[in-house]
Amino acid sequence: MLEQIKKTIERFKMLEKGDKVLAAVSGGVDSIVLLHILIMLKNEYELDDVSVIHLNHSMRGCESNRDYLFVRDIAKKRNIRFIGKTVDVMKAVNRKNGSLQEIARKIRYDFFEDAIRRYKADKVATGHTLDDNAETVLMRIIKGTSLKGLSGIPPVRDKFIRPLIEIKRADIERYANENRLKFVEDSSNKMGKYLRNRLRLNLLPILQQYNPRIKEDLARLAISIGRDEDYLKRETEKIYRRILFEDDKNSQVFDLKKTKKLPDTLKARVFLKAIACIKGNQMGIYSYHIDDIFKLIFNHEPQCSINLPKGVVVKKEYDKLIFALGRQMGRGSIKGITGERLIKVPGSTYIKEIGKEIKASILEYSDIDVMSKDSKHIAYFDMAKLIFPLVVRNFKTGDRVKPFGMKGTKKIKDLFIEKKMPSSERKKTPILLSGDDIIWVVGVRRGEGAKIDKDTRRILMVVMVDLNPDLENQIRI
Repeated sequence: MLEQIKKTIERFKMLEKGDKVLAAVSGGVDSIVLLHILIMLKNEYELDDVSVIHLNHSMRGCESNRDYLFVRDIAKKRNIRFIGKTVDVMKAVNRKNGSLQEIARKIRYDFFEDAIRRYKADKVATGHTLDDNAETVLMRIIKGTSLKGLSGIPPVRDKFIRPLIEIKRADIERYANENRLKFVEDSSNKMGKYLRNRLRLNLLPILQQYNPRIKEDLARLAISIGRDEDYLKRETEKIYRRILFEDDKNSQVFDLKKTKKLPDTLKARVFLKAIACIKGNQMGIYSYHIDDIFKLIFNHEPQCSINLPKGVVVKKEYDKLIFALGRQMGRGSIKGITGERLIKVPGSTYIKEIGKEIKASILEYSDIDVMSKDSKHIAYFDMAKLIFPLVVRNFKTGDRVKPFGMKGTKKIKDLFIEKKMPSSERKKTPILLSGDDIIWVVGVRRGEGAKIDKDTRRILMVVMVDLNPDLENQIRI
């Protein structure tokens, strides 16, 4: 058995010279054998240190406390460092949303990650076995899973290693007896209310009647699929960056056309990675949620969205696919300018609702080369042709403008569609009026009204400043 463990360690490059290893020891037979093996191999692999790490979940009352003390004593007798912590998982479950298993697992791995940082450890070794892997694959098949789910428990994941992953539990128990290793038994392993226990105690014995090597074959399947999964993961990483428009902690924005051209398997992986990026994990997200995203991106509507569990919103906005946190707001609740706002001339008018400022300055015709200065954020008007006071307001259904250089009028809604502006931006786009004439759809299109000509003497320069400090190309004057 020891030789097989060494082959596993070397095959998956689990240990390196000088490693500091934390052995996750629960007190059960698997983890006790793991600790025994690591201590035996410490010199051979030139490990710098082997320490024991144990988390008491307080989920089994006195039995949980017994396990904690047992593991602490084992470490003391072997003269190795013990890193222990006691938490009340049930209290955490009552405070948070999620299943008991999800929250307990997160608490456990957060504890491990914290210990890695605090003690500058290189690896955390856990006692997962071939049987654990087989049970995991079978459980996922029954519940419904993806290719990734069929890869089971990875032999190596980041700093977590599983040296016993190719060893059967029966061999581990035999090794413990032969070496007179003491261990404790978890009474919850025999409780029928847990699916894993029912699989191990009831279903697997039946399947072994059809295939005596069912555990080995399921574990082998997991390892085989794991290789494919590693390749697809690397491909996903490369493609992800290629199609990503914008990247921050609250949203991931992708090029929709490029996303739609990806093979379906890579699309699904991109979706899952995007969700993990904004919410920290993929918990609560299932295959039917991914199917919903597929339907969304191929929907003929240019703008649509869906809500996923855990506050994830996926939106399609013309050529963009957006993953974001926070419940989708109904269209009617999108904030815009309240009523009409008079523009100070000269002066600055702050529009709090949309985080923008309109600055108006009076210039002489000779002060500026107007034709070279018109832009998305700046517009120039003939003062003599304006009707004061100027007013800024929200877009209204039916609004029309005579675009600069055109003879007829055009619906502003059509301008928005041509620009592929999402609904959320349309209601935050200021409309500048001189009397009843729309002279500027700010940031979108200048109107024909009050245009400058050879007879112009005084000019009104109007500048829109976005007060969002993170916005690129912000105008400052």
